[in-house]
Amino acid sequence: MQKYVRECAERVEKITSAKLNENWLRLIHGYWATTLARILLVAQSYKHGGAFVILPDDSPSGLAFKYQITYDRIAKALPRLFKTFIETESNHERMKDLRRKDEMSVNLHLAMSINETEMEDTNDEIAGAVRTVASMSRIDGLVVLDSALGVKGFGTEIVADGKPSAIFSAGDELGSENFLRLVNYDQYGTRHRSMFKLCHLRPGAIGFIVSQDGDVRAAFNVGTKIILWENIALRYSPPLETSRAKKAFGSKGR
Repeated sequence: MQKYVRECAERVEKITSAKLNENWLRLIHGYWATTLARILLVAQSYKHGGAFVILPDDSPSGLAFKYQITYDRIAKALPRLFKTFIETESNHERMKDLRRKDEMSVNLHLAMSINETEMEDTNDEIAGAVRTVASMSRIDGLVVLDSALGVKGFGTEIVADGKPSAIFSAGDELGSENFLRLVNYDQYGTRHRSMFKLCHLRPGAIGFIVSQDGDVRAAFNVGTKIILWENIALRYSPPLETSRAKKAFGSKGR
């Protein structure tokens, strides 16, 4: 996740010529996680079951693609959304300064109107892309994503060999050592065991398994063991809007 936040921040800084502070980086990280949660929520609603993996690199190791594609609408739309968001917040501050001086700018009003329209259009684009990515989970096999939530393939078979030395169920959000509980590898079905093998083979990969009954689990490789987060609670968050950022950190967000 941090890799994507850095990459996205660099793209936004390049197109805005602005240096992003920690507040903006937290916003990018939070909305990346929100977009991922929206994908999983839509997949969950199908009641079909499915699996997603976010890979740290482009290596095909451990995978046999049935449909290998490049679908990067989310990866391209998110930086645009943040760019427009930053411009909108900046224009709001300029507008407040003008109002304090009892002045106004037609050009600034026009720019703000354009910004709002662009944000609405980009949010709609992301919503459509979320549904498209989630729908790929209805094809048997794995949906393979990169760190920017771009799709590299779907209907993918996991062909990784090698059983992990241990599987632990996390007892807290961070997977803290003191709260780990050893679980039996064989108590899980084929979809889960395959994901454990892939995460074991590909350190840095994050696997998500959506069961037909709606439960969502996440698997991650830590050292020589796999940590499993069970029954993840997914919450829908509304699209990014300027008012949300103002409530989060006020006018200091630029």
